[in-house]
Parts: sequence; C-alpha cells; structure tokens
Amino acid sequence: METAFTLGSLGVGLLLLAVAVILRLWSLPRWPSVGTPHPADGGPRISATARAILVGRPRRAAAAALVDLEAHDAVTIRRPDRGRMPEVRIRDIERVGADAHLILGGYLATGSTRSSALWSAIDMVGETLVRKGLTGRIVRWPVMVLVPIAIIALILTAFVLILVAPSTAAWAAAAGAAAILASILVVPTRIQRPTPAAAPLLAALRPRRDAARGGDPSASAEDIVLFAGVDRLRQVAVGPDEVDLRRVVNAADPGARRGRIVTATIDFLTSWP
Repeated sequence: METAFTLGSLGVGLLLLAVAVILRLWSLPRWPSVGTPHPADGGPRISATARAILVGRPRRAAAAALVDLEAHDAVTIRRPDRGRMPEVRIRDIERVGADAHLILGGYLATGSTRSSALWSAIDMVGETLVRKGLTGRIVRWPVMVLVPIAIIALILTAFVLILVAPSTAAWAAAAGAAAILASILVVPTRIQRPTPAAAPLLAALRPRRDAARGGDPSASAEDIVLFAGVDRLRQVAVGPDEVDLRRVVNAADPGARRGRIVTATIDFLTSWP
C-alpha cells in the first residue's frame, strides 16, 4: 500500500510537470528560420512594449519601454536617492507614445496596486496586438487550472510523506513533491502566441536577438533587455547616472501572477467548511 501511494504521488508530480513543460514550450514564439525574407523597414511599426510581448517576454515589457524612451530622449532614468527603484523623469512628453503612456502610468503607481497596474498596461498593449492580428488572444487558463490542482496534489503528497516516512519508499513521494513544485514554477502565467502575420516582425527581430545574445557591443539597450541574460544586463547602463539594466528590469518587473493564484487556492481550501 505504501508503495502504491508513493508511486502514485510520483506519477502525479511527473504528469503535472510534463503538462507544465509542454505549455511552456507551446507559449514560446516560433522564430522564422535564418534567411527568411522580411521588409527592409522591419514590417509594421510597433512599440517596444509590443515587441516584448511578441517575443514572449511580457515581464520585461515595461523595462523595454523605459530604456527605449531613454534612448529617444523622451525620459531620463536616474539613480534614486534611496530605495531600489530607478526614477523616471519625463523630458519630452511629445515623444511618449500611447503604449509608453500606459507603461509609465503603471510604473509610477505606488503601493500594492503597482504590480496590477503594470500588468493592466501590458495587457492593454497585448489586446492591441490581438486587434491588429499580430497575435492570438491572451490565454491565462493553464496557470489558473494547473496551479490549484498542483496545490491540492502537493497537500496530498505531504500527507503521503507523513504516512510512509521514514520508509525507503518515501523518496518517491519526495520526488513527486519536487516535481509538483517545479510544475508550479514552470507553467506560463500568460500565453500570447504570434500569428503568421507577425512573421516579418520576428524575422526582422531575429538578427537583433542574435546580436544581443552574442555580446555584440552594437546591440541596443532595448534588445539587451529583451534577449540577454542577467550577466549582460549588469554590464550595460543607461541614463546620466549609469543605472545598470538589471536594476531597471527588476524595478519594472510586474511579477508573476502565480503567487496570487497560490494564495487564493490556499485561502479557499482553508476556509472550506
């Protein structure tokens, strides 16, 4: 009986992790192959925020917008006197586009509403891409379904561990619990896949992606925000105070929504009569 419970826990954990990985891979944009023809002007003009959504980096969309505005002298990014969030000062409001206005409103929000304000701004830009036919609709049901199931499975697996410990079969339940936790972290919180109409844009962005990832010094700050890793973000700074991009990305990150889903699920389970 112990073996059946522990192997069942392991099986459930691996199944949830496999589903989360498949959803994560499905959420990634399909980049056109090298040599795919694209318009010389890169296709339809979209904002830096929209480009971030298009390449599957919505959590960096606000940071991309800020550094793009800095590059076009629309705002100045300054190092704060205290705290970790860089200050953004508007220099030329005429150069701030509609999408950037939304992002600035969310970035400058304070308190507990800041994260939701940033996500609302990003989602509004995402809906614009949907209306233009460049992406499919925003999909959120995978995280809203998988995370509650994973929380319930994790609680049941914890009971199994308590029942079988310190049996040698407990390793299977522990591995199942680790797989369940991994599935919660891996499942995408937001999916917005580009349509074939976005292929010219992605084809034009591919050389920029390769340059940013390859360490090309000519890569723009926006491209580094969108495509480079943490080490490269630390090496590049913007603004008169030389604020490194890692700090900008961290400050403009609206955070993952899965935390709120986990909290809501636990609250629901604990309030069950």
